[in-house]
Amino acid sequence: MVRNLGTIAIVAVAVVSNADSAAAQNQVFNGSFARDLAGWIQGTYMVWSPVDAAGSAFSGSLLVVNTLQSNAQGLDQCLSGPSVVPGAYYTFGGKIRIPSGQVSIGWGAVGLRWYGQPGCQGDPLPDQPRAQSDAADDTFHSVAWTDRAPTGAVSAEFVAYATKLESGGVYVAYLDDFYFGPATTTVALPPALFVPTGAHLVGYGGVNWRTDLEVHNPTQSTVDYSIELLKRDQGNATPLFIDDSLLAGASRRYPDIVFHDFGFTGAAALRVTPVGGPLAVTSRTYNQTDNGTYGQYVPGLPDYQAVGYGRDARLVQLTHDVSTTTGYRTNIGFVNAVNMTIAIEIELFTDSGIPLGFLHYTLQPYEFKQIDKIFQAVTGRGVTDGYAILRTTTSGGRFFAYASVIDNATSDPICVQRPSL
Repeated sequence: MVRNLGTIAIVAVAVVSNADSAAAQNQVFNGSFARDLAGWIQGTYMVWSPVDAAGSAFSGSLLVVNTLQSNAQGLDQCLSGPSVVPGAYYTFGGKIRIPSGQVSIGWGAVGLRWYGQPGCQGDPLPDQPRAQSDAADDTFHSVAWTDRAPTGAVSAEFVAYATKLESGGVYVAYLDDFYFGPATTTVALPPALFVPTGAHLVGYGGVNWRTDLEVHNPTQSTVDYSIELLKRDQGNATPLFIDDSLLAGASRRYPDIVFHDFGFTGAAALRVTPVGGPLAVTSRTYNQTDNGTYGQYVPGLPDYQAVGYGRDARLVQLTHDVSTTTGYRTNIGFVNAVNMTIAIEIELFTDSGIPLGFLHYTLQPYEFKQIDKIFQAVTGRGVTDGYAILRTTTSGGRFFAYASVIDNATSDPICVQRPSL
């Protein structure tokens, strides 16, 4: 078992030497289509398929069903990683499977559109590289291309599609495991998992908050992974991390992980990044007392469940009491899931839908923030049954959100996760 503590910058240097080089640099969101097509702008006849390029039972692929002549049908995604550097070399790729026996002729392809404005705004630049396959043999073929970002490029859009040449008929292709990043990027990763809140600290009312983390390997082979500490109220582009591995079918618990494994006192979210296979992650944040513990279950959420630009997260069953000894208080937390600065907007409501006010925050890359007693920022009255709507106003932005509703008399909490709408 490897348990190294360092910064993620050290990891980036180390991984260049192994066969899965630079996997952590992949900037494509949900490029392995783990459970759906979340995060992608979709054309007509795009379907999630359980057929996975690696044969995994925990992932799938994109199935394109094209009925149009000489017309590409597919999906695209504005990449939300660091800004593109003109003149630097980048690699993109994926895997394409074309079923045999099709009457129609065509090909599958992945590619880029370079843009001269952030967030893929404006018209694309002329250079639009593509990598494609037309091998109709029921086999996933890897395709890749390395391209130099043209002069003026500051952002990039990943595109994937299937093209049919003739009129009439149907052309089908499966596409999977997309990646994009600096020229050393070579593979797509299983989804990273975010635990949006954790702590080792003395909180309001003298509560001793602690967090235990559980990691489980559901596969039939050993999985390596890193656990990163995303400290509250700061950017975490180079977080502290530990490396570890789990045998097939094994679980491992990390008691009081924030302090015991990272030596940190304070609040922090956690990110678990697997290499070689998917993982299941859970956690419990609790009050440690002389007579035992009580607390809340907080699941680890895969990155493809992050709330993306253009979607809302709703947190319901929220309560705020002006008393400090009776009723409940509500804290709302959110974690930036991408390596760029994003804006977050929160609107708070009563149970009858009456708006109480807006709040605005800016999150640095991978920053975790929690707003304690959030309703008192917009009202001086109690809220018996309120809710919140959170969204990012940044193109390409993604985040996780939760609420912790805490009994003022006992400090017993519940965790409210958000449905993304």
